[in-house]
Amino acid sequence: MPFTTLRPVDLRVGILSLLTLLGSLVTGCKEPPRLPVGAACSADGECESELCVMEPFVGATCKDPCGGNDANCPSGQLCSGRAAGNVAYCEPAPLPE
Repeated sequence: MPFTTLRPVDLRVGILSLLTLLGSLVTGCKEPPRLPVGAACSADGECESELCVMEPFVGATCKDPCGGNDANCPSGQLCSGRAAGNVAYCEPAPLPE
């Protein structure tokens, strides 16, 4: 049975097809976007802030770490003083009585 040899054109088409396939596989592996503060989460790495906190009656949400300083929180929020894994986080300021 005689063997056929590949022509240079056939070889180039095969290589280009393989590169196109590999390129589509690589671009399909992008990391999902991170969740904003206040969004439901299940792990720190899901949040833009890198802090996912579980709270009773609320569930787990992304929080802003504040380093124990109210000045690091957005307007209308205070640094909790509570810690999630030894990291204090911002939460809404209590309503005046």
